[in-house]
Amino acid sequence: MIQYKYYRKGDGLMVITKLKNGSTFSFLGTSLKINGYKIQPSENQSRNSGESKRFDYYDNIPEGAELEINPGLYIVENDSYSQKIKLK
Repeated sequence: MIQYKYYRKGDGLMVITKLKNGSTFSFLGTSLKINGYKIQPSENQSRNSGESKRFDYYDNIPEGAELEINPGLYIVENDSYSQKIKLK
């Protein structure tokens, strides 16, 4: 489970994500759509921290915009799946 928190910071939006302990997946950042258009977080104001938390800052978010927040790149850990790859 991913917990999302967000708040206004200046003219932007800070999105804080946290994984629940024991999660079987991991992720890198968030994905945000504003009025249907996908934007990327500010690289210099976004960061990982301890405790499975991620902070993503998005600049210039207009008041009243329709927002859609999703996980960015994520990885599912499944020990029951195995694949053999033959390297040459």
